[in-house]
Amino acid sequence: MVGNGWGFLIECYILPPDQGYKMKKMLTDMERKIIKIYYGILHDRELKSLKSFDIDGLAEELKKVEEQMSGFNKDYSIKWAKHLKKYENDIEFFEYSIELLGVSVRFLQKIYLFENDLTGLSEEERKYLFVNISEVVKKHEKLLLSFYE
Repeated sequence: MVGNGWGFLIECYILPPDQGYKMKKMLTDMERKIIKIYYGILHDRELKSLKSFDIDGLAEELKKVEEQMSGFNKDYSIKWAKHLKKYENDIEFFEYSIELLGVSVRFLQKIYLFENDLTGLSEEERKYLFVNISEVVKKHEKLLLSFYE
């Protein structure tokens, strides 16, 4: 009982967990993975390159990021969590990042699921698809760079 009290005090005032740092790290790692997948698709100009990536694992990772954000928001609202106040300006950025990652994960899942249907696209449709994918990559690269600003 006394040990739990000391542990609580240490975590609250001396060594509180920096969930904002962990949040940034998780988002950065996931951004890198998604960019790598998109680069693979753009390089090969084939949707079959998706088979070499773990898209379901990416969806699981997104769930962990969302859980981390939920924990961050919960701890941020606690009065004693003053160490998290330095991330006050980043909260909207975190939420935007998670939303963009979610869109990309769902998009990749759909491409993976309907790969056979997409292989029958005309040359013009394929060009349009890859141009749009390259635009998505630019957005993710911009987002990744903003983690370091």
